[in-house]
Amino acid sequence: MRKRSEFGALILGTLILVGGVPVSAQMAGKTEKVILASGLGPPYIHYITAVDGNIMKKYGVNAEYKIFPSGVEAIIAVGAGEAHVSNGSCSTVMRAKANGSKILIVARNIVNPDEHKFIVAQEIKKPEDLKGKKIGMLVGSSTDWYATKYFKAFGLKEGSGPDEVTLLNIAAPEWIPALQRKDIVGFFGWDPWVTRVQSIVQGAHVLHNGGDNGLFILMNCMVFNSDWIKNDPASAEATMRGLVETHDVISANREQAIGRAAVKMRIPAKDLGDMAKCCTYKVDFTPDFVEHVTEAAGWAGTKGMLKQETPATLVRELLYPDLLRKVAAGRVTVR
Repeated sequence: MRKRSEFGALILGTLILVGGVPVSAQMAGKTEKVILASGLGPPYIHYITAVDGNIMKKYGVNAEYKIFPSGVEAIIAVGAGEAHVSNGSCSTVMRAKANGSKILIVARNIVNPDEHKFIVAQEIKKPEDLKGKKIGMLVGSSTDWYATKYFKAFGLKEGSGPDEVTLLNIAAPEWIPALQRKDIVGFFGWDPWVTRVQSIVQGAHVLHNGGDNGLFILMNCMVFNSDWIKNDPASAEATMRGLVETHDVISANREQAIGRAAVKMRIPAKDLGDMAKCCTYKVDFTPDFVEHVTEAAGWAGTKGMLKQETPATLVRELLYPDLLRKVAAGRVTVR
């Protein structure tokens, strides 16, 4: 038991690792240091390659990455002006924007049909076994959105009654300890947690994969701080150029990117490589992505996250394809 708890203890504290390169002789703009806010796991390996692979330096950007426990915290940092760039579930972006975060959606950069999973304890064999039980997820995140879709698909009702399922708001690093303590009988989650838990908690298993029957195929929203784009467009454009190339590099040589990221994220390279099979890495702005963003806004509205704004208004305020259009027009297929 002691060994099993070591992983949880390591992660429970906020994990912030930093990487940087010397400032180039010719800066692209006036931002002295561009902060790339990363979560843990495969949807974020590009930030390490962008910096440690000197791609950002090539475009005159002095960049540094900071790794947070999840994309939720990373996006909040961008919205607060503590970082410049991040990516994550569009559901997370909706909640952050509604809470006043200064962010714009500048591209789609990840298509992820398989990373999200519903992990349950040994005794749970089918969705009906969840009635009267408690399940973990993180409010406003992709796991919250997945839970909504899952409950609808399997006819489950949220609540505290004997025929209902209680959803608990639990931060990602706490999912495994909560399952160990039997505070919950499962959680909607992403990697590295869903892979790790199966070797830590005896009998823990995948009841459903997010992409089963197309139920939850996630596209990541790439976000930039809106004030930064306005006040230093040269740095923002150069950073976008660097990120476009970085994703292309990863698509061509994923193994090298995984090797770099595994060290910084403290995840074994083999495990991270297996996890990364879930993701397609490409920066673009497409009609189906706009539909995905619109769906996320509608979902956020049903959850009471949008306060005074309508979903349509929020989408109009957030979508900003112009930045990508300036640096790689062929990747933008929306007006």
